[in-house]
This record gives sequence, C-alpha cells and structure tokens, in this order.
Amino acid sequence: MIYGSVKYVFMFLFGVMLLRAETERSGGGAKPARLAILALGAKPTRSYVRSVESGKDSASVMLAPKVGVIPPRVLYINAGDDEGDASRIHLAFNNPPQYVDVRSGRELVLWRRGVLAHSEKVEYLRIAPLKPGSFHLLILRAGGRGDERWLEEPRKSMLDLGGGDLLKKKFGVWNLSKRSIKSIYHEDSVMMKPGSFMSYDALAGVHLHRVSAAYAKSKKRIYTTAYKFHRRRDLLLHLLYDANPHTNDRRTVGLFTMSVRPRIGKDVSGGE
Repeated sequence: MIYGSVKYVFMFLFGVMLLRAETERSGGGAKPARLAILALGAKPTRSYVRSVESGKDSASVMLAPKVGVIPPRVLYINAGDDEGDASRIHLAFNNPPQYVDVRSGRELVLWRRGVLAHSEKVEYLRIAPLKPGSFHLLILRAGGRGDERWLEEPRKSMLDLGGGDLLKKKFGVWNLSKRSIKSIYHEDSVMMKPGSFMSYDALAGVHLHRVSAAYAKSKKRIYTTAYKFHRRRDLLLHLLYDANPHTNDRRTVGLFTMSVRPRIGKDVSGGE
C-alpha cells in the first residue's frame, strides 16, 4: 500500500518536471512578441547586357543584382541557436514589411543562406529578448561596404510601437540616414540628428497638415506633402535612409512611408 502511494507520488513529480521542462522550452506559455521587419538602403544601379542574338535589333537584358548588393530575400528566425527549427520569413527591401509573431523572453537569432542558393545557413544577426505582447519595428541597414555590403551583419534599429506616447500620435519621422535633417511639421521646424525620432499630434483647427524635410546645410527639400490626420486611426511614419542619388532622383536621402496601428500591431499600408 505504502509502495503504491510512493509510486504514484513519484510519477506525479516526474510528470510535473516534464511539464515544467516543456513549458520552459516553448517559452513558458508567455504571450509572443510581434515584429515588423524590413530592410532600407540604396537601390543598386541597373546593369544591362545585349542578348546573344546578333543584329542591331537585339534586345538589352537587365542583369540581376550581385549577391550582397541587396539584402537577402529570405531570413530564418528562431529563439535560440538551433537553426533547424527556424521559421522562414520574407525580408522586404524598401517595401512594406512582413509582420511575424516571435517567442518572447529569449534572444532571437536570424540566419541567411550563404552566397550559393543551396548553401548552409549562416548566422546573420541577434535580437535581444523582447517582452511578452510587445510590438517593435525592426529596420535593417547594410553593415558592410561595396558589393558585399549586405553579406556582413546588418545594422539594426528598433522602434517600440507597442505603447507609450505613440498610441496618441498621428505622425512620426525617423532619421536613419547619416545626415542631419530638418523636419518641418506645419509651422514647427526641428533639427534631427542621425538616428533621432520625432512624433507629432494632429493640430487642433488644422484641416490639412503640411509636412516636409530638408537637408540641414541647405534649403533643398527631400519631400514636401500634406495629410489629413484627424480622421486617421493609424500612425503614419516617414523613414529617412541613405540612398543612391543615381537611383533616387538625385537625392542622397530616401523616403519610405508606412502606416501602423500601435494598439493592435496591424499594418495598414506602406510604400515609397
């Protein structure tokens, strides 16, 4: 009788240990975090070659960019160092980001493929543990130089979209370029250093909000436009990044726009 009771107690304790181990392995049952991931950077100059057909009417064929000139199109993400269990995600380049739910409370590891299409995965970058239920925008920028600039570990920048003052804001400007930028919101003008972020409320009594940005050392505008913010439920973001003037209308700073709803982490629209 006593032996049977001890046996059941042992089985119960063993089951509790297994359940605890599985819970820890799966992230403790905590609510996942949400990430919006995109890459921003200079578009490469287009290269063309004549087709093998002879004659003056032969067509020109655009060459695909070299590996490393643009970011990898696919990344693999997982919480921990086991790349075998990593989930495949699409990495947008100057395009609307992909939204993914990731395990919270653990360091995230992202891999990319090697130079060859079927090569082994190599570690690309790591992200510090995120809080349960958090929502972040992750921007990647080239970490190297030349034709292999996207093969090196990218520079990463994170913006917390899950709470705080941004829940009440309508417009934000994030200067991810290496230049100081003058941000102009209606009548307000602010000098923004590289890496700085500014957010704005809708102005009372103003129907059409004028927004623009200019280079700090000149009067040349990067963009000038206007928005109706009072009826918007989402947050409009202007992301400024280093661009190739040969592929960006002779401007050294590019503009990417996107809209998010910080409360629910749902993308509304995005584009250049």
